[in-house]
This record gives sequence, C-alpha cells and structure tokens, in this order.
Amino acid sequence: MTQFVSEILSIGGESLEREERFLRELSKRKGEAGGLLRVDLICFPQYVFGRVMKPKFRATLEFTLEGRRVGELAVKIKRNAYFFIMDYWKDEPLAPLQDDVDRLAQQKKVEAYLLVFAANPFGETEGRMSLIDGLSGVEPRTGVYRFGAQTEKGEDYEFWVGAWRVPRGGSAEPG
Repeated sequence: MTQFVSEILSIGGESLEREERFLRELSKRKGEAGGLLRVDLICFPQYVFGRVMKPKFRATLEFTLEGRRVGELAVKIKRNAYFFIMDYWKDEPLAPLQDDVDRLAQQKKVEAYLLVFAANPFGETEGRMSLIDGLSGVEPRTGVYRFGAQTEKGEDYEFWVGAWRVPRGGSAEPG
C-alpha cells in the first residue's frame, strides 16, 4: 500500500473513531446507547472521514446527487492525484460496489481507490472484506482501519474502512 493511502486511512479512521466516542458519550448522557451507527444519514461516515482531509491536503469532498449516494474525495499531493469513491455498504448485494469499481476504472491521470465503510458484529469483518476482494477489477486490499462501535440498541459492532486500488481500465484480476 502506498504510504499516502495508509495515511488517509489512519487520519480518516481516527476521525471516525473520535466521532464514535463523542456520539456514544452524548447518547449515554441522554440515557441512550450508540455512536456512529445510531446516525441514520446516508453519507455521514464518509463526511466525518473526508472533512479532516480538506485542511491537511489539497482536497475536495463531494457527494453524488444522482443514483446511489456515495462520497467522492479528490486529493492532490505533490504531483500525484488520488480519487476515492467512499461507499457505505450494509448487508446489500455487491452490485453497487461493482458499479463503483467500474466507474473508478474509467478515471484518467489519477490513482483510484474504492473505500468501503461498513459495520458488522465482531468476527464477521474478514468474511465481508473477502467478498469485496473478489470484485472484478480491484487489486488486493491495500489496507483497513477498524474500531469498536455501538448500535442504538447497545450492541457492540466492528466499524471498518477498507481500501482497494482500482487500476485504469479495470485490468486487475479479481481479488
């Protein structure tokens, strides 16, 4: 994994983890439970992840207006340009993630990555990530950031963000 993508995962992941602690404490004061997973806004995790990139890098953060809502993060560092599609994946089919990969493969003059945000009970993360590893057009997983999160019912989950590079033209072999 490039050092830069590792740094992006670390910075964004730490931002999500801080938000989890803040929201969990806020919920606790109200006599409730939960952190990030109690917020029912489609692009909230991607926003929390991406907003910390703007002051650190030459970055733009946008969200799609049509079709499936995803975050788009573009970062320029030195002479390198990176483009990330940030998708929050629940227990739905893989087709929307494959659509993201196909779109990333069309990017020119940038390093393109799929960032998948997900949460599941502890012990299920590797199995879920292996499904994404098998998508057509992704290179092997380049990194992951994980931390404990809590649902509004007080259930302990593992929240994670995984990164997969997508080469131009989608020429990578599946997983």
